[in-house]
Amino acid sequence: MTQTKIILYIFIAIVLSACAGPKVKLDSNYWRSGSKTIAVVMDPAPAQAAAYKVGAQGLLDSAINTMMASGLEGHLKTIKVEEAITVKQDLEAKLNQMGHKTIQIEPLLTYEKLPDFKATSSEGYFSEKDIKSLLKDEKADAIVFIYTPKVGTVRSYYGFVPLGAPEATATFTADMISAGDNKILANFNTTSVSPIEGSWDQSPDYPNVSAAIIKNFRAAQILFSTEVLGK
Repeated sequence: MTQTKIILYIFIAIVLSACAGPKVKLDSNYWRSGSKTIAVVMDPAPAQAAAYKVGAQGLLDSAINTMMASGLEGHLKTIKVEEAITVKQDLEAKLNQMGHKTIQIEPLLTYEKLPDFKATSSEGYFSEKDIKSLLKDEKADAIVFIYTPKVGTVRSYYGFVPLGAPEATATFTADMISAGDNKILANFNTTSVSPIEGSWDQSPDYPNVSAAIIKNFRAAQILFSTEVLGK
């Protein structure tokens, strides 16, 4: 992989990341220090594929690029990415295999609509939203709150000039929160980018684009689970 490509992928990860807070790494012994009870929660806001654009673009460039990609963007909205989301079930199954217990929480509120949280301690970092309130009467050690994934295509531009073909992209982010005090135990951010096999510009159905997005989306979920559990 070229240095330019690596820099581009890092930039994509930053652009598509849902979390803007400090980076917190999970204690390396967390999963090995006894059985835990974990609630894996998925933000109920639905995922929808979109055409992401990165690179140096002015306002006029951005408007031109959006207009030129309108056909693709219209198609992306029809891809049923929600049906390909298995990350919650995958994480729960792996946690159970590791000897941990999982509990089911089905949130009615999206992250943005959760009540704000004010920390009473200055030690460590805390979620800005009261994620622990999702537990209600349930008991758990921690909550893995998975934000609505970013999925679709990404294309790099210099002004209004494309620097290559679109590629399939998917980003999964999550915060792991202590159920006792809403403290951030860790946050996770996984981005997968894959080329589209064959011709991508096949209007109006874009079959190769659709296939690449779903394939990459599934690969991203595997990578994400590995990051969360360290295996």
